[in-house]
Amino acid sequence: MSDATYTRVMSNIKPDTAVFELNRSQPEFKEQVWQYLNRRVSDWRITTGREKAKEYAPLFVRIEKDYGVDRSVMLGLWGIESAFGDPDVQKNHMRPVIPALAALAWGEPRRRAYWEQELLNALVIIDRGWSTPEEMRGSWAGAMGHTQWMPEVWLNVGLDYDRDGRVTPFGKPEDALAGTAHSPAAQQPNISSTNSPQFSRHSSTRSPGRRPRARNPPATPAIRRASSR
Repeated sequence: MSDATYTRVMSNIKPDTAVFELNRSQPEFKEQVWQYLNRRVSDWRITTGREKAKEYAPLFVRIEKDYGVDRSVMLGLWGIESAFGDPDVQKNHMRPVIPALAALAWGEPRRRAYWEQELLNALVIIDRGWSTPEEMRGSWAGAMGHTQWMPEVWLNVGLDYDRDGRVTPFGKPEDALAGTAHSPAAQQPNISSTNSPQFSRHSSTRSPGRRPRARNPPATPAIRRASSR
């Protein structure tokens, strides 16, 4: 990551301190199972999922062939994570990721090293020209796009599946769905394979007066992985 990118993005940043309350009030820990399911497995999601299955049938055939993940799994993830990329969800329920991660890296002591690393990962994405601070809107924790990629996932597992020269979880769903199908979370039988990147939460160390360095993602073969330039 260049100093120019760090300075441009971070010089006037205002941490989004609203994330601290959102962190303490996650519905996964506050709601009963039946409440959680009733609010998310809705008739709208089921109907829309069937429509998306037809609309993107060729894409799901390709993903099933390449990664062996059934379309029903991918549709379930897509629906629960972003309501199938609904633009209203992106506009009304997502927030700028850089200020959110900056606040967590600064003021969330339990996992500060993790949040610092994710902030750096987000800055590397911007430095590579894959996104902009304005486009990078997501959850309070920094998860973005159709299948809610964290910055580390974007860098280490993301694919340029539509071959447009850019790896992104936004816009067309090809990269997001294929990258998610390719991830260790979806490839459980292969998660210990030496050919599969692992999800890990690396700690970064900080010396007084110095910025922590972004971890270089592993260079592993794929259809133009996010870790290649």
